[in-house]
Amino acid sequence: MVRDVFSEITAGVKDDGINFPNVDSDAHPVVRKIRRVHNTPVIAVRMFIDQNTGKYFLISTAHDSIKVYSVISFGDEVELNDPLSYEKNRSGADSFDSHADNRLMILADSFSVMHIIQIHSETKMTVQRLYRGAMEITFSRFIPNSYNVFSISFVHGLTFFDLDGSEIKTQPYDKVELVTAVNFSPNGTFLAIGTEIGVVDIFNGLTLNLICTIEDVHLMRIGVVEFTHDEHQLLIGCDDQLLTLHALLEDGPSLVHTFYGHTAPVHSASIDYSSNSSLFASCAHDRKVFLWNMANGEPFQVFSEGFDDVVTAIRFSSNGEYLISGTASGSIIIHRICESIEVEPEDVVIKSSLESDSEQLQIHEHSAIPDLSESEEEHENHVDQGNTEVKTNGKESVNGVETHTPEDVLMNGTLQDEDQRMSATPEDVSMQQNEGPITPPDEDYPME
Repeated sequence: MVRDVFSEITAGVKDDGINFPNVDSDAHPVVRKIRRVHNTPVIAVRMFIDQNTGKYFLISTAHDSIKVYSVISFGDEVELNDPLSYEKNRSGADSFDSHADNRLMILADSFSVMHIIQIHSETKMTVQRLYRGAMEITFSRFIPNSYNVFSISFVHGLTFFDLDGSEIKTQPYDKVELVTAVNFSPNGTFLAIGTEIGVVDIFNGLTLNLICTIEDVHLMRIGVVEFTHDEHQLLIGCDDQLLTLHALLEDGPSLVHTFYGHTAPVHSASIDYSSNSSLFASCAHDRKVFLWNMANGEPFQVFSEGFDDVVTAIRFSSNGEYLISGTASGSIIIHRICESIEVEPEDVVIKSSLESDSEQLQIHEHSAIPDLSESEEEHENHVDQGNTEVKTNGKESVNGVETHTPEDVLMNGTLQDEDQRMSATPEDVSMQQNEGPITPPDEDYPME
């Protein structure tokens, strides 16, 4: 039975040999809470510093919309400017990911339509849409070090394709209907896929060949798969209330730590990639966020105040100074992280078959990739600062969001233009605790 560590903490119970974490201490204060940014559960959050301008941006993604804020940070104070908002006129979201430069994002909706979103500046965001067929785009991720995309296809299995929708590689996979979590390692060396039966498969990130399987550790739905900085270890979060850390050794995976603390299914976790830190955060259906020391397997901070409902998404900012949480009611909470935990790299031998089984895939960089080079000064020459409706190169821009897709969803996998405003009221969406596919209607293609 999993121990209710949080109840022991609040009750003042302290067993010998157990280091209990601080609870809602001032060491990591809440610097901003934005209530009900969305009308539906948040599935993903991002906060990063734009390399061109040095400005912070905050991205929140829910089933009804994506909002992009420019952020002013000074000490423990955070101010957010009015957001750019893209309200997609479909029901539900399957998955979200951002490119390494953070200005390019992909969102797969419940009808297997991919929304390709580019941030140009604080006042301009453009959107393109791509459709490759029913149940062809689920659990989508950018392939590291490229503009290509990985996706789970119910027809072809594991798939690579470019932003035009052109297929690059497919690999059959017998668990496509069981997939619940997908993630690449930071450099794309590995791909981890979690399932609803507790099994995690680890693939070569280039060839999609199966390397090893982690099983018999968890027996319930996997909600989290996150690789460490050096790609030598994998963090797994599960509906059994546990997180586990596994070393990827030459003779197979090995359990390193089991993290006890949550009292409900684990929804999301984030490793601090800003430095060589052993710090990671997790959230669960128990309305709590834990900060953990990955090196010793112990929690050292618990956040519970400020969370009025279930925390559904969590992420460290790109510089590790903030922790952003999203909730089931569509709210965003930002904590300031005032310390990190540096750890010496462990002597871990990676699975050697990777080096002997790698084929290079061609990276297709072409006209479908949005131009990220436009400066704010150039943008001001195209779009009025009043955030009003204007025409840009024959395409309509509304509140800074320029849409580039046809009225009907594309059927041929090619991006086209749309000269209409997309302003439909988001449909009611049932709460989804984690990213995951929603079975589409029986029609051959999604309807607007």
